[in-house]
Amino acid sequence: MDLWCSTQKVAGGMSDARAVWLLLLAIGVFLIVLVMTFPASSHSWYPSTCCNGRDCHPVSCEEIVPGRLGMYDGYWWRRYKSEGQFFTQQQHHWSQDADCHVCVSISETKTEIPRCIFTTPPVQS
Repeated sequence: MDLWCSTQKVAGGMSDARAVWLLLLAIGVFLIVLVMTFPASSHSWYPSTCCNGRDCHPVSCEEIVPGRLGMYDGYWWRRYKSEGQFFTQQQHHWSQDADCHVCVSISETKTEIPRCIFTTPPVQS
């Protein structure tokens, strides 16, 4: 019997083919919801002081360099060649994965506010 072309009725008066399509649709919706929630939980290690669910994201570790701003030691996030965002030592944390991350909030006036920066821990030899 060809399942896709069947016209037999299942309980409730629905054809076999329609029941299969509804089942596939339900599975598809479930998978989409599952995939959409995965990235949020994959970086659940961000401290709440750094991230309110949308401020943090991975960046290339090559974009982050140690530096100074005035009398403060810290890190520069060099996402543009001529500009960068400075993070103090107090805003620095070790990353819990193999990537670097930055957390930057956007104020009501559209100004970027650096919150936290994460770098990979030094390799122990």
